[in-house]
Amino acid sequence: MEGKRLCVIEQANSICKNEKDFVMAASFEPYISQMKDPFHYDQAVYNAVGKTAGKTIADFYGGFSRQPPFIKSGG
Repeated sequence: MEGKRLCVIEQANSICKNEKDFVMAASFEPYISQMKDPFHYDQAVYNAVGKTAGKTIADFYGGFSRQPPFIKSGG
């Protein structure tokens, strides 16, 4: 399961990096170690990711930022 999850994360990051019509608003990737089971996170994780998504979307429409804070440039 972990390999498939990482493959999806890598593909999503690649699409958002290379396609101007896609922007990664948030990611659960930094929180993988906080999963309750193979499919769910604690509520605090959902809240944190939602807050990041909201800020990223607001920044995108306000200043057209293409690099969310959780995506490392160059890789």
